[in-house]
Amino acid sequence: MKEKLVPVIGAAGNVGRGITEAFRNEGWEVSPIDPEINNTLEELTNEQFERLFSPVPFIVYVADCGNREEYVNNPNLGKENNERFTTFCRRVSRNNPDLIIWYVGGSWTKRKPDANWIVNNNSPNKNPKDCNSYERAKISAEENARKMSEMIKIRFLDWPSIVPNLAPNFSITRMIVQALEGGKISYSPGQFGRPLVEAVQAGEALIVLIKNDDNQKFARYLIPGFFIPFSVFAQAVKKIVEQEMGKEVVLEKVKGTPDFLKSQCRSDYLKKLGFNVDGKRTHTAIATNAKKAFKKIKDTQRS
Repeated sequence: MKEKLVPVIGAAGNVGRGITEAFRNEGWEVSPIDPEINNTLEELTNEQFERLFSPVPFIVYVADCGNREEYVNNPNLGKENNERFTTFCRRVSRNNPDLIIWYVGGSWTKRKPDANWIVNNNSPNKNPKDCNSYERAKISAEENARKMSEMIKIRFLDWPSIVPNLAPNFSITRMIVQALEGGKISYSPGQFGRPLVEAVQAGEALIVLIKNDDNQKFARYLIPGFFIPFSVFAQAVKKIVEQEMGKEVVLEKVKGTPDFLKSQCRSDYLKKLGFNVDGKRTHTAIATNAKKAFKKIKDTQRS
């Protein structure tokens, strides 16, 4: 058994990249599985599959596809992700029934906040009737993982929003497109925003959980985030666009923001273990994200 080897399935995505870097910073050897790097799970031969997953104590699965808009456009996307995860669990349990799957399959937004808009590690899931399609899919993913834990140990993770994030539906990317196309940025003022964590630090939180794990069949965890108002997103984007383009950007307040974007995200359990989200790292990552997103958008426009 190779104690310092960890396969990361979905290593090239926004979440997977941060997890991969966090493990490497801790001295782990990472075996990435991702179509942007090498193969999809389905392309692995039986020999490759056994070589990757038989000698390890755990794996990290970050292979679910889709952002919020994609779940709206494809009502079957959640089911497809569940079927893929189920197939993987069955296959890997035959190779290494003792390993633990750390499944990044959930989101903080599927949990019900308390009266103060706090989502904690003990917060229950929302009623599916009160959820959007993305949240219902994430609740379904947790239910499916719980079923699969009868054959192999699974840890289900509800993840916060992370930065850097270059997805086209992420707030920063949308604001940059607005600024470039119309010279203004629309944002929700006041207490609306997102709990964010810098991508590598989210991976560090995962490592803390792994180091303190017990031997139960199933557990679920929440990775916390540092609450950032949309006004901060808007100011970061305004600064980058004005620096790069030499033109003024107007900030425009809007109404009609969903209530879940009042929620703050905490984990008393991780705090007890000594982990706290670093707000400074999160703010720095927002500025980095804005610069990367601006360059990506401009490069796309030129091509």
